[in-house]
Amino acid sequence: MAFAIETVSQLLAWLRHEPVVSAALTMLLLGPGAVCCWLAHHVAGVRLVHTGPHPFGAHRRHTDRLEARVASLVTALTLLTDSTESALKEAFTGLERLSGAMALAPEPRVAAPQRLKAAAAQGRTPREIAIAEGLSEAEVRLRLRLQGVELAEAHV
Repeated sequence: MAFAIETVSQLLAWLRHEPVVSAALTMLLLGPGAVCCWLAHHVAGVRLVHTGPHPFGAHRRHTDRLEARVASLVTALTLLTDSTESALKEAFTGLERLSGAMALAPEPRVAAPQRLKAAAAQGRTPREIAIAEGLSEAEVRLRLRLQGVELAEAHV
């Protein structure tokens, strides 16, 4: 405890000799608190200084006012979101129309067993077929063996 008191006293003594650092530290510590107090008073109507007895009605008025402001902000944010969404949708639709981009139908692809069988008939090795199809060599061998296809072996 004595060490902490001694350290704080040394810090305060140092700050007395450094006015710029002292002012910056004061602003750093007190600035955000002052901004929060100002916002609480002006936005929510919160009083930070007790000026006398407040009946429950005064607190209710402040709460009602705050709820009305929050509801107004939510409505405005919803309107902004909807208008932004519709504007972006229209912009993208216009860009698609101008660029002539049409949705292309995907090319029909031959089923994997047929591709494997055709590749084996062309004399390709299971390793080459596996690389081309993105499968393991063991899976290619198994599928071809189940189809009754003779496998070409690689010449090393």
